[in-house]
This record gives sequence, structure tokens and C-alpha cells, in this order.
Amino acid sequence: MKNSISENQLSVIVATGFTLTKIYVMPANLSHFAGSSLWISALINFIIDYILLLVFLKFIKQSGNRTLFEINSQLFSKKTAKVLALAFAVFFIIKAFVPIVEQKNSIELTFYETQPTLLTFMPFFIVAFYIMLKGYRAFGRSYEICMWIYIFGMSSILLLSIFAGKYLALLPFWTGTKGILYGAFKSLIWYGDPIYVLFFAGYIGNIKTGFKKVKKAYIISALTTLLVLVVFYAVFENIAPRQYYATLKMSKYSIALSNIGRFDYISAFMLAAMCVFQVCLPLLFACTCLNECFSFNRKFIAPVIVITLELAFSILSQNDFLTTIDFISSYVTWFFILMNYVIPLTICLVYKRREKNGLQAC
Repeated sequence: MKNSISENQLSVIVATGFTLTKIYVMPANLSHFAGSSLWISALINFIIDYILLLVFLKFIKQSGNRTLFEINSQLFSKKTAKVLALAFAVFFIIKAFVPIVEQKNSIELTFYETQPTLLTFMPFFIVAFYIMLKGYRAFGRSYEICMWIYIFGMSSILLLSIFAGKYLALLPFWTGTKGILYGAFKSLIWYGDPIYVLFFAGYIGNIKTGFKKVKKAYIISALTTLLVLVVFYAVFENIAPRQYYATLKMSKYSIALSNIGRFDYISAFMLAAMCVFQVCLPLLFACTCLNECFSFNRKFIAPVIVITLELAFSILSQNDFLTTIDFISSYVTWFFILMNYVIPLTICLVYKRREKNGLQAC
């Protein structure tokens, strides 16, 4: 396939990228609702997403690794398939907005001593536009090449931070069922990542291991994120709910930095660079959905639409990021649940019934 990624590249995206978007704002958000049980709230969502991933991987194999758009055209009418494509385009644009602004704010607060201008973050949109034009093949290769940047950045941040924490702060493990479940619900905007794997269907080449690597990669991602959450709370304890973007700062308490200096900024920069690719992933899918819905003649039209909308959202919410996050996690979460879980699982169920009973398209 011309515009495809390999199973190995997909595994790298799952193992690294699914962690990157959860280390900036989510730790503080979770600790606000669940306290020292923040990792339990995260574990609940990881278990749900892992079950979802297994369903999607089985669906991809049963459908012969065809694209979701081809399957929707077979299952539903042409008009319904286009409406679904448009709905997913809107969903991916909204889903990308949170990590984009997280990335913008984290870079400004971590690497700048003075307030930077909006133009400081403009190179991201240029890179995103280029990635959307090049497609899945270039995206997969770039991710595979940069995997070592992520490994060095994440491992060094954790190694510097892990000995600075007071792990008795995690007691009691269970702070209350209501807080844990509410924390799991409020953090759902950072989950639902298996939807990316489903949208890679039809663009995955060299499937040799039956997606065993992808399953292992997701477990690695979940364990890494849980470790970050545990270390984060052990370092900041009671002030954890106010420590946004602290994952990139918690290493500063390491004794090793007292004599050498803040070389951990190099690790933070590496993670920020890798996060650029992961943030571009939903934008890439949004472009694919728009092209399927409207069949643009020019390749650049869909990327221009997506970039324009994201840039406009970023400007409008420039000074109200936390308010925006609270609004999305309170109200837009239901839309995320619909698009991440309900509609994809319904498509899988309809396809299974059609395969079994020969149902006609509706």
C-alpha cells in the first residue's frame, strides 16, 4: 500500500503517543478529584480502553483490514456514511484541541521566562500542515525514527523524579468510590485512544503477528502513564491538584541536578518534540474524514480547513485554558463517549450481524 504504516510503526505510536497526551494536565486534574487514588481512576479508564482496543483489532482482522469508510458505505446508505465521516471530522478537530493548547501552554511555561507571543507556537501549525499533506506513511516513519527521543526523554524524567517522591503520600489507596469514579469520568477526554487504531484500518501493512505487538504496546503505554501518575503525586502530595504541566517540572527536585544544573530541560524538550507528532494524529484523521465526506479536488483544502479551525480555537481560548478544559470535561465528554465508544461499537456490532445474517445496508 502506498499510504500505509507497518504493524511495528503502529505499535510505536500506541506505546509512546498514547502516553504523551496524558502527562501534561491530566495528572493535576485527576488528583483534584481522586486525590491519592488518581492512579485507580486512570486504571479504570485504561481497562475500558484495552477492552475497546481488543474489539477494534478483532474487527479490523474480520473486515479484511478495510477502511472504516469502506465498511460504512457497505453497511449504511451513502448519505449516512458521509454524515458519519463529517461527525468524526468534527470529533477529531475537538479531540485535537485539548492537546494542542496543552502543548502550547506547557512550552510557554516551561521554556520561556517572559510571556511569549502567539506567533511563538505558529511553527507547530506549519509542521501539522506538512504532516497532513504527506499522509500516514511519512507519519509512521517519522514516529519510528523519533522513538528513541521519547525513550530517552521519558526514562530520564522518571529516573530523576522517582527518588524525590514520598510514596507514603499515596496512602490510603482508596480515597472514596465517588471521587475515583468522578475522576475517571472527568478525565475521559484524554482517553478513547483505540479510536485511532480503528481509523488506521485499511492503512496498515505487513500484519504478521496478529496485532500482538499492538496489544503489548498498549499495556506498556498504560503502565508508563500509571507510573508517571504515582511519581507525580508522590513528589507534589497535597499541592498536586495545582501543579499543571508539572510532569516536566517534577524532576527539578532531584539531588543529581543540584550540582550539574537543570539538564532535565533537555528531556522535557524531547517529550515536547515527540508530542507534536501525537497531536497531529487526530488532525490527520480529521483531514481524511473531510476528504471522504466532501471529496476535495485539491489535497491542501482539508488541511487548511483543519488548521484554520484549530488556530481560531487556540486564539479564542488563549487566556482561559483551564476554564475551557473544565467546560470540555463537563459537557463535551458526552460527545467524546458517543464518538469514542458508542458509534464505533455500534458499527462493529452491525457489521458482525451483517456478516452472520446477511443484513442489507440501511
